[in-house]
Amino acid sequence: MLPASLHITVGLSQHRPEVVRPAADLMARHDTIFLEEPPTPELERLLAGDLPVDDYVRQIDTEYPEFSRRMARSLKQLHARGKRIIAVEPFLGHLVAIHEGFAAGASPADLQPESERQRVYLAERDATAALLRFYETAVRGSFDQTVA
Repeated sequence: MLPASLHITVGLSQHRPEVVRPAADLMARHDTIFLEEPPTPELERLLAGDLPVDDYVRQIDTEYPEFSRRMARSLKQLHARGKRIIAVEPFLGHLVAIHEGFAAGASPADLQPESERQRVYLAERDATAALLRFYETAVRGSFDQTVA
């Protein structure tokens, strides 16, 4: 049975800089904050004060640098106030490991059959194929075909 005082908030937002302040205000009301991102040594070093925010943003390969910069500052402040920050994103964690394996010479055949890693690989492969089909249709097909 869960304690009567348990309070959970699930937030979903766009990676826009103006979202950071309201998100940080909401996160401040909780003792533990789970981030939907793979755990990294860089995040741990940032929270420990061993990695400056700008260096952290350069190292994480972000598509949203201003959002990431502001969020990193907010997470550091929350952590300094005693909030636990935990990064959890198993799909991307597996995907990064797959990419690193391929860069080191592994192939899809090296993935353990029926493993989570193989399921992530297949899902990403299928999603990428669908995206490429969409791009092809958008370039060569009609508007109606593209929408379909």
